[in-house]
Amino acid sequence: MEPQSPRAWLNWAVSVSDRYESPHSPRYEYRGRSDPRTDDRREMAISVKMMLDRATNGNGVEKLVTDYYVNEASWFSFTPAERWHLSRAIQRFRAELIRGGFLDPDR
Repeated sequence: MEPQSPRAWLNWAVSVSDRYESPHSPRYEYRGRSDPRTDDRREMAISVKMMLDRATNGNGVEKLVTDYYVNEASWFSFTPAERWHLSRAIQRFRAELIRGGFLDPDR
């Protein structure tokens, strides 16, 4: 089942990126063996992160979105200016996900 929201897509991309960070990094949970030739999760995670980067123009708002979605920071922990930038970045990120075919435009 695929994620159904921008928050879910970003959380999924971060978790997949953490899993595939380094082939020699220690893993504390065994998740079974998988064939990397038939697995495209890493590339999808990279695509989602690139969409976030494109939506924020690489201006640092990406960290705010990550803090809000992945680290679950409170909306009220941001300043009014940061909230404004954050809401615009989230809208653009959703539009990028729709354009990339990751989200259904009707939802």
